[in-house]
Amino acid sequence: MCAGVMALSLVAAGCSSTGAPASVPTRSVEELTKDMGNAVNSQASTKSVRITDSGAQKDPTSADATQNFVVEGTMDGSNMLFEQNFSTGYSVSMVLVDDKVYTKANDKYWQLNGDVDGATVAKYADKWVSDDPNTTADNVKNTAPVKVLTTVFTELQADTFQKVDIVKRNGKKVYQMTNDKGSEVDVDPATMYPIHIKLSNHPDTFEFEKWNNAATQVVPPADQTVVYSG
Repeated sequence: MCAGVMALSLVAAGCSSTGAPASVPTRSVEELTKDMGNAVNSQASTKSVRITDSGAQKDPTSADATQNFVVEGTMDGSNMLFEQNFSTGYSVSMVLVDDKVYTKANDKYWQLNGDVDGATVAKYADKWVSDDPNTTADNVKNTAPVKVLTTVFTELQADTFQKVDIVKRNGKKVYQMTNDKGSEVDVDPATMYPIHIKLSNHPDTFEFEKWNNAATQVVPPADQTVVYSG
């Protein structure tokens, strides 16, 4: 671990780059992975990011369910938001503030989690629920940005990239590393932070934004919150 994130050293093969406008200097695979690694490793645990993951996952309840989740907050998860939605209708949001978790979810979530009866499901659905013993601060911190980044970058290191191109993403020129397996990593030339990662050995696609500018989570309003009672 380095500065609360991870040590990153990507082994690149076939380091070559394409021509590019002078405003965006060319980079080889080796140079770009080093620059990106240095940028990410410079993040202290108090820095922040928003990560969106989309892809297929086998649950809840369907092998074909499409899942999307968002993690936004400090690298270490001391203040963060976690959201998870499935195409099956399952939906949940959790915020962690001052080491306390607040959960807002629909009835499908509470039917699968919490071990509560039908009346209680109706009581909890679409409300912020505090003090749920099934959801602790440590549980939520397992999805903290540093955890997601560590997983993604570990798998990134297992991939081999052949070239760097300059492409447009959201109307902005970015570096894009690719290989012949369909993997791609987009890097912001101004900051060297990754903004898009899709790997051949991972089913999901990750988007990164709000580097060092993620929203700060606050305690939900009292009139929208109920205390978990099982």
